Amino acid sequence: MAAIGQTRAAFPAPAPQSKMRTPLFIFGVALALVAFLVMFAFGIVFVNRSLPTGTVPVVVAKANIDARTPITPDMLTLSSIPASAVPAHSYLHVADLKGMSAVVTIYKGVPISDNLVSSNPDQLTSGQSPYLPIPQGFVAITLPTGEQQGVAGYIAQGDYINVIATLDMGQVSPSKHGTVTHTVFTNVYVLRVGPESLVAKPAQGLTSSITVVMSLCDAQFMAWLIPNATLKYALLAYKDYQPSLPKADPACPSTSEPVQVGAAEVDARWHLTRARGVREEVDVMRARLRGDGWQGVGPGRPALVPFEASTQKRPDAPRLSFHDMTSRVSALERAPVFYALPEGALRAIAKRVRRMKIPAGETILSQGEVGDSIFFIERGRCRVVIEKPPSIVTVAVLSDGDFFGEAACVLGRPQQASVYAQTECWLLALDRQSLHTVMSGRDGEGMDELRRLSEQRFNLFADISVQATWGQLLHEATVVGVYSPKGGSGGTCISLNLVGALSRRYPGEVLLLDLDFPYSHSALLAGLVPSSCLARLSSVPPESFEDVLLSAVLWDARGPMILPGALRPEEADEVTPELVTRAIASLRKTFRYIVVDLGVTITDSTLALFDLTQHIVLVAAPELSAVKSAADAVDILKQLGTPHDRLTVLLNHRSIKPAVSKSAVERALKREVDLEIEFDGTRPEQAAVEGVILSLTNPKSEMAKGAEALTALLDGKHARPRGTDDSVPVHETAEVPVGAPA
Repeated sequence: MAAIGQTRAAFPAPAPQSKMRTPLFIFGVALALVAFLVMFAFGIVFVNRSLPTGTVPVVVAKANIDARTPITPDMLTLSSIPASAVPAHSYLHVADLKGMSAVVTIYKGVPISDNLVSSNPDQLTSGQSPYLPIPQGFVAITLPTGEQQGVAGYIAQGDYINVIATLDMGQVSPSKHGTVTHTVFTNVYVLRVGPESLVAKPAQGLTSSITVVMSLCDAQFMAWLIPNATLKYALLAYKDYQPSLPKADPACPSTSEPVQVGAAEVDARWHLTRARGVREEVDVMRARLRGDGWQGVGPGRPALVPFEASTQKRPDAPRLSFHDMTSRVSALERAPVFYALPEGALRAIAKRVRRMKIPAGETILSQGEVGDSIFFIERGRCRVVIEKPPSIVTVAVLSDGDFFGEAACVLGRPQQASVYAQTECWLLALDRQSLHTVMSGRDGEGMDELRRLSEQRFNLFADISVQATWGQLLHEATVVGVYSPKGGSGGTCISLNLVGALSRRYPGEVLLLDLDFPYSHSALLAGLVPSSCLARLSSVPPESFEDVLLSAVLWDARGPMILPGALRPEEADEVTPELVTRAIASLRKTFRYIVVDLGVTITDSTLALFDLTQHIVLVAAPELSAVKSAADAVDILKQLGTPHDRLTVLLNHRSIKPAVSKSAVERALKREVDLEIEFDGTRPEQAAVEGVILSLTNPKSEMAKGAEALTALLDGKHARPRGTDDSVPVHETAEVPVGAPA
């Protein structure tokens, strides 16, 4: 306790701070600053020592080079610039830029570096394709090429070539035979290599085409030589190039004076008939050997009568080349009428046939005309049609090895059908006299077999044409397929509005069969609620199939009727070609028009519908992908034998400004656009939301006008009377008061 009262010892007072800390701090800062300055000066000296000195020659632009322009040597030059100013990855040699194109605009005097040029089309992002730098007074023409034809793919852009043509003399002069080879063009400049692309590449490999520069007249001669001669290209050495384009031949006018080119003009320009071919040279050498061997003076050589005097000269007969004879015999032996003939008879016929080239779309034979020739298809595809007013029936689509015209040639009857060339065709025509000359030397069985086959085929075509018109005689429905090869082109919308427009004319007689799988939404878009579909009828017995099928049809109070193909995606597999055929056969007895929405994908069911339809409407939008798909679809339909007048191309504008013009679409499809539906704003989408059909609710809309035009086109081709009880158009019945006398 005593300790409590004691006084606490005081804490010692803090020692005073030393006055030396402030000068030491200042000294440290100064030392650090000096060290920094020394290191900075050392860095500058090191950098200056490491930089190159002097100038470096680099490739620069001689003038402004626009983006996506292919670079040629005349656009470039070498310029010496300070080494420190040379951009990274600059080009030091003009030859290194061969095949390159400008990615961006390169201004005059700017060094060319890797980031400014490219040979990869994907790096050229501009929307405009590069133009071809064709000199004034010349044109560009594309030539076919290949490994053997085009120097194994070593021809590149900027090269110069010679064109060598091997021609059958019979094409120039009937009295000549054999082949002749001649260099027809020299120093031809190669402008592009390969198919159209965004930019030419330095090495195209085994490409299929080259584009060269010529005068228009030379190009016309070249266009004649491409299908009629065998072409080869000789690549010139780099030192033999002549950069200046050859002057136009005085005998070949310029671009303002095109000429008509044929065999006579080709012979007149290159004097092919005056040149002796290899075979003629061999004949001359043999004649000389015979003359020297028997008429020359020498020991042991008998004195005989001169060769010319002892031999009776035969008249010159045209000879077929080995390849020509082989091609003809191959085409003839594939024909069923000659499959049993021996090779000698086939060769005799091959010598007497004449080869014909028919352009695509041309009429070869006309129904009802008199004929005396049978035609064999060496290469190509033809369509055989029989006209049964008011329709045209396709009875056959013929290809390589098939024949036609036998009824007129063998049986002496008028042509049973008309024959059209669907593609470019090469035909072998054999007249009646030549046929009997060859076949009469045999025992007669060959001609009897030919007559039996001709009679059988005549009856077959007649039966097919009659069966195809039974539907019209029995007042069965016309089946119209609406096919949209690219999704989003408006195929379903057009199908609905076409059914609506037809229903205004024929209420209760028009049906829409929705086969747009996997989602068949036509009924919902028309404001109807489906409860059954075609897919669910696959197991229905045949005796009750028609009744159950009609019970599945949805009826709209405004006229159209709709039969869904499937209600769920997995049900689409149940719709088989057999089921589709049964359904169409039953529905055609009840309706006047059956419109089938075929959707996008070509399935077995779609192919079955193509065979059952009397008309196909091909819907395309003016967009790149849609036009490409439509062009492929047109080719497929041609191969399936769809007649030209039974295919309607409808261009549906989905935007105010189309991406592809109408003329470009027609060039891609290789045929005209039959109908156009102008842009209709948001009306089609709004109608789908509201569950209405524009052709019934808003006749002034563009979609309704297009559907009405399509209806008029179909009625013009397929309309037929059905008796006094037929319905008349709605706009006519609307003016008749209720209860008025008929």
